[in-house]
Amino acid sequence: KITNALAKKFNTNLRFESVDIWSDNKGYHILPHIDDSSIKLALQIYLSNNSIGTSLYDLNKEKIHTFQFKINFGYALLNNKDSFHGANTVKEDGRLSLYARYN
Repeated sequence: KITNALAKKFNTNLRFESVDIWSDNKGYHILPHIDDSSIKLALQIYLSNNSIGTSLYDLNKEKIHTFQFKINFGYALLNNKDSFHGANTVKEDGRLSLYARYN
């Protein structure tokens, strides 16, 4: 049901690939980047509360939006040449999330 809802929302065909539980602790950060081309769409659902959420960037790598890292919040991101995203340095342990990949 989730795959079908995402496919309809993004008007594309999707196939579920894999899912992980991520634990990002104090000091974790990731610079603005585009995911590997094998990922067509990523779905990240936050399983804890933390002050550092995932941010979206424009083509100049200027931050345009940051998602609140709160339990049951998250985002779906269609991977393309414009889908830069990353995260500032985590200041406290316990940033836990579910990360699903679709192709």
